[in-house]
Amino acid sequence: MLNCSSDAELQPNPDISGIGVLIGFVGTAYITLILLVLRYVVGSSPDVYLDIDGGEYVNPIDRGVLRWIWKRMGGQPSRRWGPAIRNVSGILKCYVDQLKAKS
Repeated sequence: MLNCSSDAELQPNPDISGIGVLIGFVGTAYITLILLVLRYVVGSSPDVYLDIDGGEYVNPIDRGVLRWIWKRMGGQPSRRWGPAIRNVSGILKCYVDQLKAKS
């Protein structure tokens, strides 16, 4: 007969809750966050268009925030950062697709 009056002691499974799994998920999240912030700060410059059609999709709030950030950094980023950010974003997309394929 099943005894439901006491809780059974659960043992963690290191294959799904180990330190390597946690580092893998948290590390990927931090890399994604850093790339997202870099793309926002560098890629939203009116001089560096990262959009495929070359349009500027910066609303007035973003424009004000970016102007404040660029003023603190000492000026707008140069055009050479556009291709680099595009390449890093592409690498991240491939990495995420690879993670999806494994799961």
